[in-house]
Amino acid sequence: MDFVTLAGLLIAFSSVFLANWLGGGEVIFLLNLPSAIIVVFGSIGATLIQSNIKDAIRSLSLLRWSLFPPVYDFDAARATLNNMASKARRLSLLALDSDLNLLGNPFSSRALQMVIDGTDPELLEDRLHDDATRIYNKRMKSVAFIESIGGYAPTLGIMGSVLGLIQAMANLDSPEALGHGIAVAFVSTL
Repeated sequence: MDFVTLAGLLIAFSSVFLANWLGGGEVIFLLNLPSAIIVVFGSIGATLIQSNIKDAIRSLSLLRWSLFPPVYDFDAARATLNNMASKARRLSLLALDSDLNLLGNPFSSRALQMVIDGTDPELLEDRLHDDATRIYNKRMKSVAFIESIGGYAPTLGIMGSVLGLIQAMANLDSPEALGHGIAVAFVSTL
């Protein structure tokens, strides 16, 4: 788990709630459901319009990575590759066929399978480069999806403010409804 990201999130949200509390406000005032619906779901909806469902679903795994980043054991990978190289020199490349599952990821397994099959080194390099580029581009589309949500959120926050003010202005004769509309406006902006 990435404790720095978690700590950053906790500090950011705690500072808002603490400042509100120190200013005499109540925490419940910041938890405004209409504002959350406008900003959160509105931002996701606006982002879905410009994207596709595959990128949206893949972005969920990247969000998971922000708290639980993948851990790579480079020492173990190096030892595995050294053992495979020794085995290939002693026996042959075909002897590595039983070691395909040891690598632990499809990219490396495909590369080893191509080596075992006797693929020309230049062709192997080109194909693996293309695969790596394709994987990178897929991930960057998912990152762009998440960044778009962050880009739309302030706009939807302003839209929530306008909607809250419209509610307030429509209910000038009713103080209870007036306060609710103003709360939606300010919390949406926040």
